[in-house]
Amino acid sequence: MKYNYSALLLLLLTLGYFSYGQSGHLLIVGGGTEYNDTEDTWNHDAYKWAVDHAENKKVAILHYSSGSDWLEDYFVNHCGASEAMSYVVNSSDADNSTLMSTLDSYDMFFLRGGNQWRYYSYWKDKAIHQLLQDKFDNGAVLAGTSAGLAVLSGVVYTAENNSAYTDFSIKNIDDPSHTLADDFFDFAPGLLFDSHFTDRGRMGRLVAFMAKWQKDEDEKLTGIGVDESTAFAISSEGMGYAFGTGAVNIFRPGEHDFGTGPLVRADSLQVTQLLHGDSIDMVTFTPYGQEDHPELDATTEWPGQEIYLSGSANLSSTVQQMLTDFLNAGSGKSDPVCIITGTDPDQANSYKTWLESKGATNVTVWQALYSELDNQEMRNAVESAGKLILIDNSTYNFNGFLHGGANGTQLMEKVENSSSILFFTGDNSRYAGATTVSNYQTPNASENGSFSLSRVFTLLENCVIIPNSLEENGGGGSITDIWHSTFAALPFAMVSEDVPMGLWLNHENGVRIFSEEDIAKLYTYGSSPVMMLNWPGGKAALAQQTFKGENNERPRQIAGFHNSYLSFIESGGTRTLGDINVGTAPVLGNELSVYPNPANEMVRVVAPVGDLDVRLIDLMGRTVLSHRNAANNFSISLEDVVPGCYFLTLVSRESEFCTSRKIIIESQ
Repeated sequence: MKYNYSALLLLLLTLGYFSYGQSGHLLIVGGGTEYNDTEDTWNHDAYKWAVDHAENKKVAILHYSSGSDWLEDYFVNHCGASEAMSYVVNSSDADNSTLMSTLDSYDMFFLRGGNQWRYYSYWKDKAIHQLLQDKFDNGAVLAGTSAGLAVLSGVVYTAENNSAYTDFSIKNIDDPSHTLADDFFDFAPGLLFDSHFTDRGRMGRLVAFMAKWQKDEDEKLTGIGVDESTAFAISSEGMGYAFGTGAVNIFRPGEHDFGTGPLVRADSLQVTQLLHGDSIDMVTFTPYGQEDHPELDATTEWPGQEIYLSGSANLSSTVQQMLTDFLNAGSGKSDPVCIITGTDPDQANSYKTWLESKGATNVTVWQALYSELDNQEMRNAVESAGKLILIDNSTYNFNGFLHGGANGTQLMEKVENSSSILFFTGDNSRYAGATTVSNYQTPNASENGSFSLSRVFTLLENCVIIPNSLEENGGGGSITDIWHSTFAALPFAMVSEDVPMGLWLNHENGVRIFSEEDIAKLYTYGSSPVMMLNWPGGKAALAQQTFKGENNERPRQIAGFHNSYLSFIESGGTRTLGDINVGTAPVLGNELSVYPNPANEMVRVVAPVGDLDVRLIDLMGRTVLSHRNAANNFSISLEDVVPGCYFLTLVSRESEFCTSRKIIIESQ
């Protein structure tokens, strides 16, 4: 995207924002591989922007240990630099007067990735420190990627004690890895930068840094997290521009503080996520770009069941606490409990054993398999159950069971019954939400474009749930490529489906959702705060820029929006989710006509109500066709649908019901 800088400058002068406190220009890059294939690569516009703003277009590429011939060639041959040279500035060279004299002839400086502690410790209070500050104060361009990004903000995460990880950071804002300083460059006062943002699930740690700084220094910071293969330019006039495949994530605290720890506690941090081509006024934080989406009503409409959602299926202390409350709810331990599981019942049987050890008198385990669709004993158990636990059901098999026969229908009716008490464990917690994200635990799923959206129960029609969001491997330590997927999945699903609320759950927390005087409430469990995202609708979009700009590439499944609100809720906290309409959702039954079935070229639907959200879902749970706001009498073209077995689901926006029908599509 090309920008009209003269028009933007005139606008800023007109609005009186020209007195921005930044003299030079900044380009911060979240890391990732640069490409020189064409001018359509993710990095081209960003790096050319930086060169264009350097007065003499001479670029010095800096690092503490090695040079880069590739970047020298790239800046000159692809970005219009008049000269580009690499310089090693280690601890001994940081005061080299001859080197400083040479560097003084450049107007753009690019700091490569690596270890920000080495930049900070090698350069602080040395000649290179002063030279770069003076150059910036006189209008030069300072740019950096990854570690080079980290040292350009007013408050720097120095990483003196190794890297910080979100799972630890959100539980202790004073973790020894949280080393922050404001005595390096004065390029961006009041800002704190972080890199590889969604890719390494760093949202929690950036907010933890902001919380720690406010506690220690009584200063509120604006945090800016830049995704990999993404860049953010901040001009001296006070405008910011986003480039690349991912999002530029801007976090601003509101009137509420973060508390004193140790857990991160935050209420309604304002979040803006910019995509390629978007811009923002860095004085007023007014964003520009993206598409119109409807204003969203966060009112929660559901039958009013008591619903437990755990972030993990393991029988951890948090899950045991939740199960204790679940067991004591309703009529207590005498309530019949049905545990519904998939092909492997081992975990379900562990739950059964635990519940019985705590006094449960009637616990049965049933597998949601095709072979059990007509099992009368299972049907009787589900019908008489006061409580249901769903664990280890795969989306593919489970959707097939729910829509395949009598026992599936019985289970759906029981789940939708307002008197049921429900426990969704770990991965199955997704099924209670408005839409279910598949492949969310696949490494780098967002980057590869492999998320798919489907529906299972849709009990909480205004909420998306992502469990296992900070999953760790068996030997300890973080699996950051899975964190990438879980952190990207939530806003992607919310924007794709216009859903106003989302929950990130992890292996150390969970929630209970209940009705109190027709108000939906959320209560939290665990040693790790629950992360909640609220999006009121308005401007939003999905990423379109690809890595190389080639026709055969998929864009990353990353969402952007102008305004959303992020909260961290500690254990024992309660939040109001909105009003609810209590009542059992009716089943359409014989009032719905779907014909012909089997079908080939088209299928006609006649329903008792209109304003329907319609989906055609395959046996993998993937949505292959969808329509919004359909009337009560409509046709669906099947021209591009592969022959096979599908489920047609309908959800009304004007009254409380949903239903589905199996459809066979034959060759045309």
